[in-house]
Amino acid sequence: DESQPQAHPANAALLPRCGATCSGAMGVNSRHALLLAIAASPAVDAFGRSAGLLKPQYATASRSALTETNMIFKNFPWFRRSGEKSGGAATAARPTSKPAFAPMSWPGSKNQEIRNIGTSFSTLPRMKTPETMMTPDEVISSLARGNARYVANSRLSTEGVAALKEKPLAPTAVDAVVVSCARSYAPVEDIFDTQTGSLHSLRVCGNVCQKDDLVVGSIEFALEQYSPAAIVVMGNEKSDVVETAVALAMRRAGRTDTPDMPHLEAMESADLALLKALAESAEDALNAAPDAPFDSLCRSTATLNVWKSIEVLLTTSKSINERVREGKLQVHGAYYQVSSGRVLMLGEHPTNAELIESPVTAELIRTASEPTVPAEEALAALYAGNKRYTSAMGGQLASYDEALLRGITEGGQNPIAIILGCADSRAPAELFFDARPGDLFILRNAGNTLTTGLGSTLGSAEYAVGPLDTKLIVVTGHTKCGAVTATVQTV
Repeated sequence: DESQPQAHPANAALLPRCGATCSGAMGVNSRHALLLAIAASPAVDAFGRSAGLLKPQYATASRSALTETNMIFKNFPWFRRSGEKSGGAATAARPTSKPAFAPMSWPGSKNQEIRNIGTSFSTLPRMKTPETMMTPDEVISSLARGNARYVANSRLSTEGVAALKEKPLAPTAVDAVVVSCARSYAPVEDIFDTQTGSLHSLRVCGNVCQKDDLVVGSIEFALEQYSPAAIVVMGNEKSDVVETAVALAMRRAGRTDTPDMPHLEAMESADLALLKALAESAEDALNAAPDAPFDSLCRSTATLNVWKSIEVLLTTSKSINERVREGKLQVHGAYYQVSSGRVLMLGEHPTNAELIESPVTAELIRTASEPTVPAEEALAALYAGNKRYTSAMGGQLASYDEALLRGITEGGQNPIAIILGCADSRAPAELFFDARPGDLFILRNAGNTLTTGLGSTLGSAEYAVGPLDTKLIVVTGHTKCGAVTATVQTV
């Protein structure tokens, strides 16, 4: 019954993390989000275990879970070509055009439900949202004028509740994406006095953007779907999370004049990723003005956090970086004064030209600095990669990006699995698991054999299990193996 609140159906086991058990007409996305929250957050993970909701052996709070699971989902072959048999002949050739897709079976899934979802989505008429006719400069100017009207209480937009009704035949062009704090006190459409639908609003505590997080992903989706001309990252005064980060930074610096905050003691001992993300901005503000009063430090921290979030957007997102370089998009900072309603438009990043100077690669690789991947998650990645390969949708191994290759060389290896395979030239594990460079630690010999407790093959595996901390070993045989055939004939 999706109308009633429920725990995640795989809450007790969280297996597999890639969401194989997450099916259902309405609950797929919410269950995936909960799964990621449990996997990525030590705080959520700890609460689940303390409440008896999670089994400790499966509730590993891996910091890599969010990125790794998203990469699996992004490439998941939940659909295959119409008319193609599952498990058909493998081929490395890429399709020359996008074929029609039909649902593909998945272990543990309610395939009929997934089929119904795919059918209902494919039959819906889709009206493309028109692109904005304004330039980036015109959008920013329009937002500034709209806020001036808001402050003067002379708003033009008075649509009210009627504006919430969808207009499928007359969709509104999206002019800008606004990233603001979830704890802010007014809707951005009101603050900027805009027509409903002209702003794509993203809200998260502290308006924090981090590499590969869902805020960045949501912005990238909006760029592809709506082609807005501007992104505005807006901080605000009276932000609880900023004030907490500043108070903690003051305590670490030996300051005793922090304001009375009942929750501060608990926050100091909590392992919260959001406060860690804001800590750098708070410490920079404190280092710049060690004796500044609390309110002044909060304003400086909020502003520095805006610039830091913009740096993340420009230097980690390929789609944002390319659009800014081409002049199609501008990324601006802003600061909302809750007391007056006024938005201070901060402009583009002070070092905008330097930040966009180098193109951003879209490739994702694992280096030694990444956390260890649990065995269940690694196995799911291999399964998904093989499905891509057998559907002729593989191709992650090919890479000509210099930054990626340099990262693999200098960053050290961190494989998700050890593969013991046959030396036969027809059985390359990197290809049939569609793995990225650096994902797999490959051991190959004739017949994928291990007949002694000594030798370099076992020693190599022990090295990967030990210093490299790899959690999964897979031994792969194959059909028409020459070593096996020769052995049978000999016997």
